[in-house]
Amino acid sequence: MVEYMRFAHPSVVYAKKQLLQSQLEIISTLQRVKKYHAIREEELSLKLELKKKFDELKTEVAVFEKILPKQQRKEEDSFELPVEKQIKRSELEDEIDNIKAKLAQLQ
Repeated sequence: MVEYMRFAHPSVVYAKKQLLQSQLEIISTLQRVKKYHAIREEELSLKLELKKKFDELKTEVAVFEKILPKQQRKEEDSFELPVEKQIKRSELEDEIDNIKAKLAQLQ
């Protein structure tokens, strides 16, 4: 023996609306996923193309480095900080210490 249940009309309409809404959301989600995969595939192909271009550029730079003459540096050209910059740095450190001391006195 089979038993049947009868639903009220408003609940049937609500259930159908919910079912259709769920189907619509699933289909739109599938569209987004397909679009994502297409964009991701394009991104990967562009990355590979960019990597190839960088490799080509790297080999060209290596060729130019071999062709160009090397620059001879003198020992006098060694890099040293000027005295003024060293003095300014210590002045700034002194100023920071003074401000910290004033803050400590206020607390």
